[in-house]
Amino acid sequence: MDFRLGWAPTEPDPLIRRLTLSHALYRGIQDVNTCVRYFKRFAGDYEIDPDKILLWGDGSGGIMAWSA
Repeated sequence: MDFRLGWAPTEPDPLIRRLTLSHALYRGIQDVNTCVRYFKRFAGDYEIDPDKILLWGDGSGGIMAWSA
């Protein structure tokens, strides 16, 4: 899965740093949910059971999987 990046940790303005972090988290959750919808829709093409999709990740990927 390819995902969008959106956090600006080097931004000097603390408000912008905080807001970009929350937006990056929100966009990441959106991307994971989009990925799950895609695999459910095309489950037949991938020969998978759409009711048994497992999300797994390490670090920020784990947070995205847990949040979705």
